[in-house]
Amino acid sequence: LAGNVTQGDAVHLVKKKVRNGRKSNQYQDRILKYLLTPAQVNAINKYANKINKSNSAVGKENNTTQQRLPNAAIKDEMEMVEYKARLAIHNLFHYNAIVGMTEQMPQSMNMIRHALGDKFQDDGRRAAFDEFFEFYSPSETPSSPEHNLNLRDDRDEYGEDDVDPEDESLSTDEPKGFVRNSSAERGVSTSLVMGELRKDEDFMRLFTEYVKFEQMIVDFGWDMHLKQFEEYEKAVKPRKLSSPVRKRKGFGR
Repeated sequence: LAGNVTQGDAVHLVKKKVRNGRKSNQYQDRILKYLLTPAQVNAINKYANKINKSNSAVGKENNTTQQRLPNAAIKDEMEMVEYKARLAIHNLFHYNAIVGMTEQMPQSMNMIRHALGDKFQDDGRRAAFDEFFEFYSPSETPSSPEHNLNLRDDRDEYGEDDVDPEDESLSTDEPKGFVRNSSAERGVSTSLVMGELRKDEDFMRLFTEYVKFEQMIVDFGWDMHLKQFEEYEKAVKPRKLSSPVRKRKGFGR
C-alpha cells in the first residue's frame, strides 16, 4: 500500500485480493520464494507445466471431461501448493536453518549472534561484529508469539506497526541510534485492518482458506524458533529458565 491509504481502502484491497485469488483457485504462497531451492523451483515448474498440458489435451478430446476440469484444477492447485509448503518445512529442518521471527527480533538476533560469534575472534572483526549486533538488537523482553500471520487479537489504538508519538517510554533501554519502525500511514496498521476484516465472518472463512498453507509454514517456523531459543538459553544461561510462553491463539479465538 502506498500513498494516502485509509483503513477502508486497505480493507477493500485485502478483500479484493483474497476473493480474486480464490476465484482462480489460488492460495497465498509468497513466503515460498524464500524457502525453496532453485533446483526445487525448476522441478516443480516442469511438473506443473506437464499437468497443465495434460489437462488441456484431455479437455480438447471431449467436452464432458472439459466440463469437469475446474474441479480437477482446484484439487491439483491445492495439492501443488501443499506439496511446496511441506517441502519448505522440510528445507527449514534439513538445512539446519536458524529461524528468526520479526515478532521476536531480540531473541532472533541473539541466536544469530551466538551462532556466528566463534567465526569472528580476531580483535578488529570481532569489535565490528559486536558493534553491529549491539546497535541492531533492542533490549530483550519476553513476549507471546501470537503468530497467525500477524493477525493478532490484542489490537490497540496504534496497532502492531505504529508507535504512539506521545509515549516517552518507547525510547528507554534502546541502543543509541536504534530507531523503531513505524507505519507510513499513521491511521492504518495491520491490527486495525484485521479488526475490521474479522467483522465479516463469511470473508474470514475465505481468508483462512486462502492463507492456510502459509500459516502451516509459520506455525512450524514458530515451533522451531521457540525450541532453538530454548536451547540457546541453555547454552548461554544454563541456570536461567526459558522465557514464559503463553498458549498461541488461532483464527477467531
